[in-house]
Amino acid sequence: MSTTTASDTTTNSVSVHNGVFTIDDTSNQGLLGSGSYGKVYKGVYHQPKTNESVAIKVHYDKFLLEREVKIYNYLWQYIKQNITPSLRIPRLLWNGEISIQNKTKEALVMEQLGKSFDMIFDASDKKWSESTVCWFAYKSLTLLRDLHTLGLVHRDIKPDNFAIGCTPETQSEVYIFDFGLSSQFIDKEGEHYPIKTGLSLIGTMRYASINNHQGNLQSRRDDLEALFYVLLYFHQGTLSWKHVTKEIEDRVIKNKLILEHKIQLVAEDVPEVLRGFYEHVRGLAYEEKPEYDVWIDFLKQRSILLIT
Repeated sequence: MSTTTASDTTTNSVSVHNGVFTIDDTSNQGLLGSGSYGKVYKGVYHQPKTNESVAIKVHYDKFLLEREVKIYNYLWQYIKQNITPSLRIPRLLWNGEISIQNKTKEALVMEQLGKSFDMIFDASDKKWSESTVCWFAYKSLTLLRDLHTLGLVHRDIKPDNFAIGCTPETQSEVYIFDFGLSSQFIDKEGEHYPIKTGLSLIGTMRYASINNHQGNLQSRRDDLEALFYVLLYFHQGTLSWKHVTKEIEDRVIKNKLILEHKIQLVAEDVPEVLRGFYEHVRGLAYEEKPEYDVWIDFLKQRSILLIT
């Protein structure tokens, strides 16, 4: 993949060997998202015969960008070989330096997806039916199964990092993205890395697993526990710790442990299917492989059953 420095700082465009990227960084509509990593802008990839809408992710951290680029390239080599054909991630088109708002930044350019599930949920009545939650659950769990199959844990599962496609053919498909915090959980010999303790929380506190809060190295179980909190949020419309800040993280852990106790006592308004998924995930050992296919089939059938 070529790396090119922006050549036109007045129009915020980047010339590459087979076209030009232009960036909309001047309007509110041009900003697709922002976070601690940086900002994502709308853009257009102008090619000789066609134009393509793209997302341009401007990173504050060069190291995270370089790691994310490596991960996208790593994942795509397996997708192209049809080893994980159900793993849906955006195409990476280019990465390098760009000039944006008169400053040189590191950026990567990807195909633009449809709305994120954070945006979709905000536009809804803020509470999804069990069938809709189960539909999203089996779609997203399929993505995590394939990601884990390739030896990676995402480590930042949240609604913002899932989106639908933007074409008529892909609008019912779920994509996963933003791999800046992702890491390998197996070594070159295929052995699981041993657990480490005393670590700082990595990811988004609202959806972080209890083990992540407690300073344990993340593994497959932690992605799935984070997914459970996303599913619970979609079903309930809120989380009791949603607005708690990092300064009082202990309260978040306490509320999650209270939730666990209530689920065990069947005292929380959680659908039976989600309760079972939570108990399976919380019962996993650090190196244990989750029963992906069992839960994917169950959630899929539950989704269909509730609709019919």
